[in-house]
Amino acid sequence: MSTTSTSGYTYDIDEALLPIDERPTYVTVSVSHPNYGKRTIITSKYLEGLYRLIDNESEYRYQQTMGNLQFKLPSDEGAMKRALARILREGLHEVI
Repeated sequence: MSTTSTSGYTYDIDEALLPIDERPTYVTVSVSHPNYGKRTIITSKYLEGLYRLIDNESEYRYQQTMGNLQFKLPSDEGAMKRALARILREGLHEVI
């Protein structure tokens, strides 16, 4: 389920808001805004590290692209939304 804030951002963070023992191994969250586009992030069930999905004819796997100490998504819903909006506006490397 997606939620929209008053500032026009739409978030899909349901997997990240589940209790940790109910989250999938890799959690996908996304944020979009009419002026900034859309950004999807894949992280661990602990909301640490960044991953990308490799899905081609020969393999299907997740590859870590940023370490657990380099990226941590807040577990609080409000803080998570603020972090995702900032990542979308400013880019990932500028935020971390």
